[in-house]
Amino acid sequence: MSITVVVRRHAREGQEEALITAIAAALARCHSGASTRGQVFQGLDDPRAVLYLARWANRREYLSRNRGSARRLDRLCDERPRRAFCQELDLFEASTAQVEVNSCLVIEAPLAATAALITYLFERSGPALFAAPGVALRAVYQDLDVPSRLFTMVGWRSTEDQEAARRLLEPRLDPPLRELGATIEHFLSRTRVEIEPRRG
Repeated sequence: MSITVVVRRHAREGQEEALITAIAAALARCHSGASTRGQVFQGLDDPRAVLYLARWANRREYLSRNRGSARRLDRLCDERPRRAFCQELDLFEASTAQVEVNSCLVIEAPLAATAALITYLFERSGPALFAAPGVALRAVYQDLDVPSRLFTMVGWRSTEDQEAARRLLEPRLDPPLRELGATIEHFLSRTRVEIEPRRG
């Protein structure tokens, strides 16, 4: 079973471009036919915040191919990376739509609320998002090591679409999550790097 690796890093002051360049170089060097495209996102509210997301054949492949580059990346950061190995629960992507801005949500609930959290994301949150104008992508990932932690990524056609949806939906969609005892972390970003795997 393939996995999706999510790594959140925070660059040292003035090192965000160097960090993004180094991650892009590592992506280009490491990716092969066993993995799909890798993406790097930079925070809009905090440009030093960088998110890496890529699918790999398995955890061992990711760890073996990234061991050397991880140490180099760590030196550009002011805190330890937050890394998760996930399974993809859902993916919608409009093939012709361009994504201008991405909103990522990291939700962690008590373990006993995991099933209720997943049900909520699929039966209430998902339909509300798809009804909003401008959604070009929506993905849901579950942390394999902490099953009650989920990541959602929503790609928007424009900043205006994202901002309008945030004003309308956040007051409706976040409170039920908190009622489940969940913590919520928002991450608004733009895509900085997108690399397709080499074939052959």
